[in-house]
Amino acid sequence: MLERERVLLAAKSITDSARCGIGSALFVVGAPGLGKTSLVDAISRRVGPEFRVGRGTADPMEASLPFGLLDQALIGLGARAVFELKESDRGASDVRARGFYSLLRWFDRARSGPVLLALDDLHWADPDSLALLLFLCRRIRRLPVAVLATLRPWPSAADEVCARLVQAGQARLERLAPLSDRGTRSFLAARLGYSPPEVEVRRSARLCAGNPLLLEQVAASIERGEDLGRLAAGQGGDEVSRSLVLTRFAGLPAAALRCIRAGSVLGTRFPMEIAVEMAGLEDAEVDAGLEALQRSGLLRQLSGSWVEFVHPLFQQALYDDLAVARRARAHAKAFGCLVRRGRDAEAAEHAARSDLVDSDQALAVLERAGRSAMRVGALMSAITQLSAAADLAGARAKPGLLLALGEVLLAAGRLVDAIAVLERLEPHEAAGRDDAAERASAGVRVAALRLIAHCHYGLGGTDKASLAFTAALDLAGALGESAEVPVLLDHALACWITGGPAVALPLAEEACARAPASGSAARRARAVSGFVRLLAGDPSRLDDLAAAARAEQGTQGGPVADLAELSYTWSAASGHALAAAFTERFDEAERAFRAGIEVADRIGAVEAMASLQLGYAYSTLLRLGRLQEALHTVGKVGDLAEVVPLIEQPAAFAHAYVLLLMDRLDESDAWCRRGETLAETRLDWWPTQWGWHVRGMRHLREGALDEAAECYLRIEAETARQGIREPGLLPWARHAVAAHLRRGHAADAVRVVEWLERSAEGLPCRWPRVAAATGRGWLAETAGDDARAQACFEAALAHHDQVRLPLERVETLLAYGAFVRRAGRTVRARELLREALDLSERIGAQWLARQAHEELAVAGGRRRRRDEQPQLTAQEQRVADLAGRGLRNQDIAGQLCISPKTVEYHLQRVYAKLGIHSRRYLIEMRARDAHRQDGEPTTR
Repeated sequence: MLERERVLLAAKSITDSARCGIGSALFVVGAPGLGKTSLVDAISRRVGPEFRVGRGTADPMEASLPFGLLDQALIGLGARAVFELKESDRGASDVRARGFYSLLRWFDRARSGPVLLALDDLHWADPDSLALLLFLCRRIRRLPVAVLATLRPWPSAADEVCARLVQAGQARLERLAPLSDRGTRSFLAARLGYSPPEVEVRRSARLCAGNPLLLEQVAASIERGEDLGRLAAGQGGDEVSRSLVLTRFAGLPAAALRCIRAGSVLGTRFPMEIAVEMAGLEDAEVDAGLEALQRSGLLRQLSGSWVEFVHPLFQQALYDDLAVARRARAHAKAFGCLVRRGRDAEAAEHAARSDLVDSDQALAVLERAGRSAMRVGALMSAITQLSAAADLAGARAKPGLLLALGEVLLAAGRLVDAIAVLERLEPHEAAGRDDAAERASAGVRVAALRLIAHCHYGLGGTDKASLAFTAALDLAGALGESAEVPVLLDHALACWITGGPAVALPLAEEACARAPASGSAARRARAVSGFVRLLAGDPSRLDDLAAAARAEQGTQGGPVADLAELSYTWSAASGHALAAAFTERFDEAERAFRAGIEVADRIGAVEAMASLQLGYAYSTLLRLGRLQEALHTVGKVGDLAEVVPLIEQPAAFAHAYVLLLMDRLDESDAWCRRGETLAETRLDWWPTQWGWHVRGMRHLREGALDEAAECYLRIEAETARQGIREPGLLPWARHAVAAHLRRGHAADAVRVVEWLERSAEGLPCRWPRVAAATGRGWLAETAGDDARAQACFEAALAHHDQVRLPLERVETLLAYGAFVRRAGRTVRARELLREALDLSERIGAQWLARQAHEELAVAGGRRRRRDEQPQLTAQEQRVADLAGRGLRNQDIAGQLCISPKTVEYHLQRVYAKLGIHSRRYLIEMRARDAHRQDGEPTTR
């Protein structure tokens, strides 16, 4: 491995990290022939027996084979079955997400030893393998996985993936340089067995530009006594390279040359019997031709009849040497050979490269291959093949083909393209068709309109989406009520995200009216109605929601078909869990969330799992004051955003809210900006209002009262427009009252308090009553009625005694304590504020703890003494010591063989126990301890 020491050291670094359970990726970029494959071979041999190695090599003729590259590597690791590369009738995006998540879960659970994923020639990889690799590399930091990938700078798709990962700090990059003159001299001496004359070395260096593969051909030419000067005469660099490579084929018998040329059309790896058939060899020529190829050293034997070129440049040189017309005819022959063997996915690539313009067989193969790719979640491959089929068919494209292409474009996020394809499904004339055919056509059109509506919602076009749903409903009417109910529920759930219960509830009620008396459609309609009714302040149908959730999970608690179709937007399981949390039945909510997450995890329903985890974090963990768990859970949701894009915006604002409560303000602000950027292209009201609430809390705390009030006025207006009467959905109202009163706008405060009181009348939960009582207390204080104010604050605390809401209790204690302090009763104020301080520190809500500290100081209280602090665990102490020395999280993780996320988890527990807010305090504390040990006085 001449002059490759830097790359070998980088590879050793990622494999050493994998041994410690810390994943990382290394990309090696270089021109053809610089030794990338040799590096992969050497590194794979050097890692040692404790590593499991998965090898994969991409091939230009497999560029549209679904997950072709990763499939090879996973077979070597025994993980292919876990990745579940099997066809399914579930939606393409859901299957893709399930596969991605299943692989990540397999790596997470298979901790019997480190793994090396070695991928060669990544530039030829199919786009779905690249997407999966990108997904994995962004998440392997906490896994014992080393990824090594080699690639050329062109084609650019793989290089762009590499650049994105390197720029984000999620991978390392090494670029291979050609051999120096000294390296060229050493290479030739080792290859020839003697030191060649200096003039030969210089000529070789000019011919090969330091390329080891070309130097190998030069050495062979020298051994044959050829004149290198004549070879280089009148040729540029690329021509010299091709000439040097093609000299290896000189002297092959004609039959062998025809066979290997056919092989170059099939790719770098190919079954020899197909190459023989394409070459049209006679029986008498086969044995002699194969024997010549075996002796040539140009091919190496794989399993069975498969062979591969010893280097991709040999395949590329032969392929490029074919005339364009001859190449197209060769691809047509390859297509026929592969179709006859039932290998549609491979045949599709050749159909696209041949001149089979009017071939119905090519059209059928492309469509079958595209549908197969779609059913295993290989979206990019499916788009390539289905688009080729649609282009080939032109005006003859069948509705089923266009519908499949539209669905996969929607799943891949290409919404405008999806609409354009689906709108080609215009209604056809019914003349001459029987009722069955007409119903089938109407069914396809209804499905297309539902997809078009989802596309418009994704693009923010709610009016166009509603028109599409209305058109779908009109068509479904001719098919019967059973066809209408799914359209209505689709529309209701889409409206719930963008327009709230005011728009969604009439649609859900209509679905209930049209649904049959029993069965899954009726159950689902009543469940949707029950959930939306609760958000509108009516809990009367929660029993229907609970019954649907039980049916969804099966009578024995196992998954059933409905659960496999859970989506981000809503399901009976998530609806029931959320309703239990909103109505403060937290034990029931936790059981429901955990059960749903476990089932979704087991069957790979990734969208459902992301939805349930997010709901669990914000509706239950946060409200119970379990901030670290909430942050960890939201982090897991964020990890899935790449395969469940709709979850990204709410996950961003959930991060912002939790981090704000933990007093990590810069991080909170960054997440809030990220969510706001996403909100520019989406109209989802709920996550957007969370963003306004986070901003409002910051403004209120920092004294920017006009800005705070503006945030809360926007939330109030949206809440009214959407018909929301469940204050627990977003706990904004108490902060709004505080902002309005501090700004001197009592009328605005009264209006919010009255909304809380009206909402509380029909709901079984305590939080609206707590918020309303606190607001009444502030209003009474403003009016000078301290006795009335105290009674209101005491009523708020009495409500708290009936429900676990630790975060809200801290805020109530802060409000009451500040009121009592202002009234001059400092002893009682200190009691309330110390309780607020102790509770906020216990749950890690440093944002509230800091406010309690400040209020307590004004009230003449004191901070907790050092000897009252709880003890750190051994691991927390180790992490604190290393952080106190100034080490970064990544450095601490490397020393302790844990992940950076685990380091952050321990640091947050340390901060909470020590009553500090950042590692700066740990560094200062360590410095003071060092001074004490040296006998020096400390300064305060």
